[in-house]
Amino acid sequence: MRRLEEYEPILSQALRLCARQSAFECQPPLGDVLASHPRLIVAVNHSTPLSWLPAAALLVVNAVARGGGLRTPMGVMDRFFFHVPFFRELAHLITQTERPLSSRELIEKFEASENLDLVVFPEGSNCFFGRSDEVQEFRSPKFVEIALRTESPILIVAHWGSENWAKSIEVPQAIVDRLGVLPPFMQRFFEKRLKEKGKLVLPMWPAPMERFSMRCELYHPSLSVDDLADDADERFTQIAGEAERIRNRMCELVAELSGEKQRTIARN
Repeated sequence: MRRLEEYEPILSQALRLCARQSAFECQPPLGDVLASHPRLIVAVNHSTPLSWLPAAALLVVNAVARGGGLRTPMGVMDRFFFHVPFFRELAHLITQTERPLSSRELIEKFEASENLDLVVFPEGSNCFFGRSDEVQEFRSPKFVEIALRTESPILIVAHWGSENWAKSIEVPQAIVDRLGVLPPFMQRFFEKRLKEKGKLVLPMWPAPMERFSMRCELYHPSLSVDDLADDADERFTQIAGEAERIRNRMCELVAELSGEKQRTIARN
């Protein structure tokens, strides 16, 4: 599996193309976090469908600069991307797996490794159906259960600056009604959220940002693995509640970064 230091050269170049300036903060300092925790769950907000690129680039550049070059990143992507020819190779590169793994497989792989970081964008495909300046509902809280069962803290990562990399369009109900002709995996991807929102967020050609900012915060879940219920439904409710606390904190971090951007514009 590739280590962060192998991704860093191309991602540092991508960051220079994506943003003229960048800013990074972490609490506690990222070097201390990496030194203290051989495994991390890294939960990143999505913003637009393409915002994962500058987010990954800025995070990797800073992790390598602070001694994390030998750590191995392992991403999680929606099963949808493993079915589409163009996205399939991207999914293999990001997840470092040939197929989507189940939660149990992820837990087993994570428990057996050190210096391995599981990177998730919990909003998932919901970023295609909501405002890019807001943190959308999490597709799944499963990453919380993985954190609990592997006794790994969660690094919450929020970023701001790429919100204009998408355009929202209205989708007529007549088109939504015809989604039944799509393959089943595409129906699952589009139908429910389109019916709810009536809008589709399309990626735009990513113009360079003036400034891309990121703020990270180490989060220790209030639950422990011993707290988890045996009943599957009750257990899901527990981890969903913890995930919502994480989402609320992510929203606060995004709002803080947005406020700083507005203050900078006002001063100029």
